[in-house]
Amino acid sequence: MKKLFLLTFLIVFITGVSFSEKEEKQSQVGFGAGYSFSGYREETILAVNRYINTVSFFIDGSREKKRFLHSYNIGFFRGVNNLDIAYPVYEWEQQTGFGSTFAYYQSEETFTRLNAEYSLDYRLWGNQTLPGYLGGAIRADLYLVQTLLNPIYINFTALFSFNLHAVQKWIINQKNTLSLAVSFPLVGFGVRPQYIGLAGWPIETGLISLHNYWSVFINLNYMYKFTSLFSLYSGLGLEVSRVDFPRPRIDAGTQLKLGFVFSF
Repeated sequence: MKKLFLLTFLIVFITGVSFSEKEEKQSQVGFGAGYSFSGYREETILAVNRYINTVSFFIDGSREKKRFLHSYNIGFFRGVNNLDIAYPVYEWEQQTGFGSTFAYYQSEETFTRLNAEYSLDYRLWGNQTLPGYLGGAIRADLYLVQTLLNPIYINFTALFSFNLHAVQKWIINQKNTLSLAVSFPLVGFGVRPQYIGLAGWPIETGLISLHNYWSVFINLNYMYKFTSLFSLYSGLGLEVSRVDFPRPRIDAGTQLKLGFVFSF
């Protein structure tokens, strides 16, 4: 009886330790902050390049179960564009008896960027050191521009897309891990105004695909594990995108980030 009890205890103990170690490596959630260097050209306002350099914030997480890798990331930043034009960059004479003229100046504008993505990938290649995953993702992007001198002049782009998604990891050793994630939109839905301003604001909506929306999002992360529960990470994010309806919008940006990760 004692031997049976001892054997049962050992089996439960060993199984419990193994299960804890496995679960410890499965799920991770991280929080980070950094700096974004971005530029955009929104032609519903005016075909002028704008540049934004500002603090950014991130939330990242992942869960690996068998050969499936679930991951998500959320990014946010808000800043004011660099003002470098003080004279009118666009003038239009209104066809009225008063002969009034509308002039547009490049004023300071607040730029807000929010994105969220959930991906599900399946391990298709590699080994324990260099595992590779391929799958898909659901992604939402919001670009919001607001003129500070006149808050009625706002512009936004909202995109919801289904993406091709791939991840390549390099598990250097027990403490160091490098990972590269690439996301590429294939089809989705978009909402955009035809021009800046709220008064009489016509909205353009419709399907987006490679003929009117192309983009690539890249994230390179390095993680250093201090303990089995806590790690630090640094990362580099790259983004290039172009929307062609109803008028072109082009965005390009680089994000540098530092953060910490909890494993459980």
